[in-house]
Amino acid sequence: MAGKETARLCEKIIYSHFGPVAGKVAGTLLNRGRLQLPTLIRFTGLKPSLVRASLIALIQHNLVWHAEDTVEGEVVEIDWEECIARQRFGKILAIAKEKFGVQGQEIISIILDHGKLRLPEILRLLNKSDNQKESEAYTEVALELLTSSHLRVSTPASHLSPRDKLIRYEAEERKKHVGIVAPKDARQFRITAEVRIRREREEAEAPSVGLIKRKAKNKEGGSGRTKKRQIVEEDAIDPEAYLKVNYAKFNIHIRNQFS
Repeated sequence: MAGKETARLCEKIIYSHFGPVAGKVAGTLLNRGRLQLPTLIRFTGLKPSLVRASLIALIQHNLVWHAEDTVEGEVVEIDWEECIARQRFGKILAIAKEKFGVQGQEIISIILDHGKLRLPEILRLLNKSDNQKESEAYTEVALELLTSSHLRVSTPASHLSPRDKLIRYEAEERKKHVGIVAPKDARQFRITAEVRIRREREEAEAPSVGLIKRKAKNKEGGSGRTKKRQIVEEDAIDPEAYLKVNYAKFNIHIRNQFS
């Protein structure tokens, strides 16, 4: 759960980006912690339809985690770190243009505006779907953004609260331990759990997850009757994969600017 100052800042960011209704929903979650949907509706005093619509928008922008609480059941909570990253949109767009040109900047911008998107949706929103030459050029840049980890694939696991995994994995480590648990043992349990969570997330959101192999024809080789087309495979973005901006990668570039 975010601290008071962080919660206040996140609420202002969401209010600014999504409006007062989403701001109130987010503020309630930030100040009260994870909540069930009926409880969230009661605390906000808003119509259920408005709360649900706000949650859908926040989930689309990767700002809300889903969790299964052993006591309360299904709950939602705000990913405050994802929210804070929204302050750096200007720098992210500048870096995207510097490293990937105007096309890269436009791709990043449309994802920041609309949340996670599939490649065909990105091309449609950029009005590039009907122009084959432009579509192929933007597709190539999107592939470069993904393989360089400036974009990541959004999976169902991306919306699960890591805190729940941390508690569960720590409990598993405790069960393996024989004897009295010393403070240093407890610290090691947490470290092991955190490493496991980080590894799982990296594997789930690795660039290869959003790639497929497609056949590509090389230039014709040989001459006369021996002329043949060589069929090779190349990487391509899975059209069903949802792409999101990898803030961590852009943060590295931002830090390097100050070093």
